[in-house]
Amino acid sequence: MDTLRKDKAKKIIHSAVISAASSGALTSLLTGAGGADAAVVTAIYTKIIYDLAQLFNVALTEDMVTTILGLGTKAMAGRTGAKWLASWIPIAGSAIGASINAISTESFGWSAYKYFEDINNENSKYVSKK
Repeated sequence: MDTLRKDKAKKIIHSAVISAASSGALTSLLTGAGGADAAVVTAIYTKIIYDLAQLFNVALTEDMVTTILGLGTKAMAGRTGAKWLASWIPIAGSAIGASINAISTESFGWSAYKYFEDINNENSKYVSKK
């Protein structure tokens, strides 16, 4: 089950990475607009959370979503600054912006996966095993 779950998680996360990289590439084409896609990336992160919660069969609460989004908040600030700088470099800035979004989304996705995996493991302690 864990291998199947992890394979499904890879699809969820990598699909989100493609979306975030596309957004990063497009917004980095606009000089000085490196953080313009923050709302888009937050929506992508939120979709990762909901999809992984469904994968782990976890009923999400608002507090859980806030906690998990908090995992990516510090990274989001650094990502925005780096993308702003990259947006001033013609053409290459677009590739840099896409890479920054891809890496940060991949990292966030696996952090969220670990969060749900920990919840799943914690809950399994209380399930009788025959």
